[in-house]
Amino acid sequence: NYMPVDRKRDRNNRYSVNIKHQQQFSHKLSGGVDFNQASDDYYYQDFSGRNAIAENVNLDRKAWLHYDTLLFGENLSTQLLVQKYQALRDANGNKDEPYSILPRLFASWNKNIGKADVNVWGQITRFIHDTKQSGVRAIVYPSIKWDFHNQWGYVRPKIGIHATRYALDEFGSLKSRNTSRILPIVNVNSGITLERETNLMN
Repeated sequence: NYMPVDRKRDRNNRYSVNIKHQQQFSHKLSGGVDFNQASDDYYYQDFSGRNAIAENVNLDRKAWLHYDTLLFGENLSTQLLVQKYQALRDANGNKDEPYSILPRLFASWNKNIGKADVNVWGQITRFIHDTKQSGVRAIVYPSIKWDFHNQWGYVRPKIGIHATRYALDEFGSLKSRNTSRILPIVNVNSGITLERETNLMN
């Protein structure tokens, strides 16, 4: 959309750009682009309703590559993502730009072994901000889930370890530092089916 002259706002060359594209490079490799831009902070406030204003405070700009391959006979899914936003002022005149992701590498793998379902996923992200502390975050989450069931019920226990590590950059008076967290996770999902024969309107 393009407007060369806006007499109400006394602005020239007002525009919005929205580009979405997905590409299948091969049966294993795909990718895409989602790019959005506005000419100024007040574009959506002037040309859109309240919902559009709220949805377009931070305009998304991202590109990604997705690759699938086999590892130990099961699918390994990986993705490389870069993402940055154009931050616009909200209805109150405030602007809060989200962190940029430059880049993020994600991987996920799953395998069934008997009654056990083994799942491992992880990601490493470089997050950057002009006015906030930047750094790198790595997450690894391996888990195992079992499925025990019959005609009248089921029990599905799950155990896992969610490990996170941050490597934070120097920022103002804050020195660069590393911090980590390891969180064991135990979950039990169960259910039972109760049936009773009955007659209605005999």
